[in-house]
Amino acid sequence: MLRHKMLQDLKKNKWQFISILLMAFLGVYIFTGVGGEWAGVENFRTKYYSETNLADGWIYGEGFSNDDLKAVQSIDGVTQAEKRCYLQIEGADDVAPQIYFYGLNENSINKPYVVDGEEFSTTANDKVWIAKQFADAKGLKVGDEYTFKFDSTEFSLKIAGLVYSSEYQYFSNENDLWPDYNNIGFAYASVNALPIKQYIIDTVSSDKYTVSELVDEFAKEYPEIADNADMLKGMSKESIVKFLKLAKDDEFKDALPYTQIVFTSSKPAKNLADEIESKLSGNYAAFVTRAENSGITMLDSEMAQHKMIGSVFPIVFMLIALLAIITSMNRLISNQRIQIGTLKALGFSSGKIALHYTGYGFSVSLIGSLLGLIAGPLTLPYLFYGTMASYYSLPQWKTGYDASFFLVALGTVAACTLVTFLTVKSILKESPAQSLRPKAPKDMKATSAAKTKTWRKTSFNLKWTLRDIFRGKIRTVMGIVGTISCMALLVCAFSMYDCINDMETWMYGEIQVQDTRLTLYSTATIDDAEEIAADVDGEMIMSTAIEAEANGVKKTETVTAVDGSGCYYLTDPSRKQIEPTDDTFAITKKLADALGVSEGDEIRWHLYTSDKWVTSKITNIVRNPSTQGIIITRSTLESLGYDYMPQYIDTTQHITEYDNPQVAKLLSQSDLHNFWDNYMESMNMMVSIIILFAVTLAVVVLYNLGQLSYTEKEREIATLKVLGFPTGKIIKLNLIPNIIFSIIGIIFGTPAGLGLTYIMIASAGDEFDMMTKLSFPSFLISALITLGVSVITGLIFTGRVKKLDMVSSLKGVE
Repeated sequence: MLRHKMLQDLKKNKWQFISILLMAFLGVYIFTGVGGEWAGVENFRTKYYSETNLADGWIYGEGFSNDDLKAVQSIDGVTQAEKRCYLQIEGADDVAPQIYFYGLNENSINKPYVVDGEEFSTTANDKVWIAKQFADAKGLKVGDEYTFKFDSTEFSLKIAGLVYSSEYQYFSNENDLWPDYNNIGFAYASVNALPIKQYIIDTVSSDKYTVSELVDEFAKEYPEIADNADMLKGMSKESIVKFLKLAKDDEFKDALPYTQIVFTSSKPAKNLADEIESKLSGNYAAFVTRAENSGITMLDSEMAQHKMIGSVFPIVFMLIALLAIITSMNRLISNQRIQIGTLKALGFSSGKIALHYTGYGFSVSLIGSLLGLIAGPLTLPYLFYGTMASYYSLPQWKTGYDASFFLVALGTVAACTLVTFLTVKSILKESPAQSLRPKAPKDMKATSAAKTKTWRKTSFNLKWTLRDIFRGKIRTVMGIVGTISCMALLVCAFSMYDCINDMETWMYGEIQVQDTRLTLYSTATIDDAEEIAADVDGEMIMSTAIEAEANGVKKTETVTAVDGSGCYYLTDPSRKQIEPTDDTFAITKKLADALGVSEGDEIRWHLYTSDKWVTSKITNIVRNPSTQGIIITRSTLESLGYDYMPQYIDTTQHITEYDNPQVAKLLSQSDLHNFWDNYMESMNMMVSIIILFAVTLAVVVLYNLGQLSYTEKEREIATLKVLGFPTGKIIKLNLIPNIIFSIIGIIFGTPAGLGLTYIMIASAGDEFDMMTKLSFPSFLISALITLGVSVITGLIFTGRVKKLDMVSSLKGVE
């Protein structure tokens, strides 16, 4: 019987049950869908790191010996370590792509992840394993040969496999704004595959160095050459080359430049910095932890942004959905009080009745939550993965699950079931005779304010509205909280969109204000750069990696050194433009906060390409939306003993063509804006989806609140109709509270929404610096949606008011 009754109730109140199911579905769907994207990536990366044994630290230097390797291995906490021959070479094709080439005699750390071909081998002297994306861009496949260029020495290897690398989840040619895998790649091979003998012969034969310069350079590394330097300087190049050709290949093994030591550790790698410094006596250029490796941290930062939005926003979204579910179930069960009384009169026990009605909330919320739990991770993540796969390098992009998904789904079902049970329980406390009659309206006593002259002069509409608000305090609170929540949700969603757009305006309208950027080849000399800059009236810009240290904290960031004016500016914390001078030593706010320093403090830092540390005093704390680090002039950099090697020349001139062999690429303002749009595409996609769901949830929640209001005021509406009030007048009376709630919601929901935006921005990580923004159009759209839905909800019930059965509505408690 009860099962049959449940089916009848579901059919009779199908739209209310569908509304509850939809809210449960939406709440869980958005949480698990957005979360499924970052959970899938993070779950795979965890497995990926384990399978490839990703290093915890990278030590760079000009050449590490076996003694250096043993010294690192002896450090307490280091579990594994190996040295690698790491070179930046070129591909010998038309575009001369940049190749990160690794010659290995061990393969226990940072193992290449093979997706096609044979497993990597350190004994295969004629084979190479190349990046899958590079191979795809070049149309290469397993079995093909590819030719590399090591300075002037070309050598060809057979492609034995296509691989991904956990240390290269992001990689891009320095001349490209975003990854173009036709111009950049990486490769792994046996160290014996490197033609070191031929390289030395070609170097000696070239006109690049004199015999004396070559002897002096090699004498730094090889004592036997230093001992015989005078004799060797007296020899001709031809004699040296002839001698080298007669030597065996094995005799050149010691000449291989092992420029990198990688290690894994049981302790945080950053805590080993001092011991590494001590063990190697400072004879290395840079030490980088996993948290500082740009090939890894770029994706870390991206996922931090997604997790920020995927954690904060959906939780608020879920809470608002639960609010609507609770009010809807409360209303639905309250309308069943006569049926509950009838069941009690027929002899059904309170426990059986409670179980029956609790099943309403349980079954509907369970179906909605399960659908959201299943559909969310299987659909939403793939909207982002296409864009991310073109920008980042992972072997697979699959959705994932997190324990929080099941907790949220379980919490939704539990909340809905609990509120249903509590509502039924309150009705079950009454006797069958009481519950068989409609719930009596509250007895409202006249307040002192109602006895004043002001009250007597107040219009009927206002009196009705105020009495209605105070009569239904819970309904009023729910209406205000629901409206504030929906406004906050909308403001937060649109504000995030404004924040991202503001970052673009800030970067390319206030900091980089050039009309054209000329990107130089790495072979360009300072004389080449100066000549081009003079020709286009441009500003030279050098941007390279640094390591900065203060208060025991080390950070890997970027130094930007400028020479010229009019194209690159600093922005202070209030976004006021500042032109850098030779007295400027500015650091970005994010870096200052990380190091715990302020203006007037000193920091130590060095270029990654040098092991020379310098100390500088901070003159300015500035803000930059996308690049964190140090900003100085060329004069300051050179005064510290570093060479100035600019990569870019910015100019306010509009240049579409420039014929110079040292200019790799021309970038217009529109190119830079396109780069930004591509870079932020997945973030914009996520924000757009959240806006869509925020609007949807706002409509559903406000509609349900309106329906709750109508149900509770049905008796009053019938009374007004009996008294002769026209339908239009009654609708107007019902609209006034909705409008009041909307205005309150707009006033208080706006700062609440901006507060949510601030929380998400504060969770965005160290790479991005965003400011909370809400444009007037965004505010207006949010306010109009909130107000419009409230008004439309009131108007929707016009038909119900016209068809209201006054007899059934007024009978019961007389």
